[in-house]
Amino acid sequence: MILDYIAQKIITSIVTVSTVSAATVTPVVPVETPADTTPQVRVAAVEVVVAEQPTPEEVKEEIIRQAAEYGVNVNDALRIAKCESTFKYNAANSHSSAKGVYQFIDGTWDWVGAEGHQYDYKENITQFMKWYPRYPQWWECK
Repeated sequence: MILDYIAQKIITSIVTVSTVSAATVTPVVPVETPADTTPQVRVAAVEVVVAEQPTPEEVKEEIIRQAAEYGVNVNDALRIAKCESTFKYNAANSHSSAKGVYQFIDGTWDWVGAEGHQYDYKENITQFMKWYPRYPQWWECK
């Protein structure tokens, strides 16, 4: 659990530069060498996969495409994305774990079985299209 927290903090700081679609963290462990009693620290390894970094216009185009594919009202989908993230793939809520175009929180993202990270805008939009018809109350934007 603590490793998930550390990974999330690392990912959050990296995302300002690039999109993260996956991360693997190796625990940080103090190590002592026999010749030297000064503790050494092995740095955590973080694997970062850089994904697409779309413009807000590209995000809108993807929403329109997926709304047609999934049969979701395009006006609702665009209105909610504008309210939630202003069409920014890397939007993050400073008061919760909500991230991405449709601001999925970490627990919901895991519960729906989404692949990748919330900042993967295509996956974020896909999950919205799948779940919005069943759970419109998840999104408070009116």
